[in-house]
Amino acid sequence: MKIKEKKLSETLKEFVGEMERRLAEKEGDGYEGWDNQDCFTPLLSCLIKDAGEVLDIPNSQKECIDIANRAMMLWYLDNKKTEGK
Repeated sequence: MKIKEKKLSETLKEFVGEMERRLAEKEGDGYEGWDNQDCFTPLLSCLIKDAGEVLDIPNSQKECIDIANRAMMLWYLDNKKTEGK
């Protein structure tokens, strides 16, 4: 494995770990239903809103994780919808 590939792999593992930690935190707060097709539009709206705000927020690491999690949820819902066709 090249040095750049190793760095990317390590960064991705760390990022995914943060995504999982944040999802668990939100689940603990009572959030659920992300895998329901009815959530697609609200998730997309939140993702767009968060992406627009990320530059205005100091220490926006948590926002970046939230954006990644919402993108994962949208990806899942889109794949689920496509599989049904």
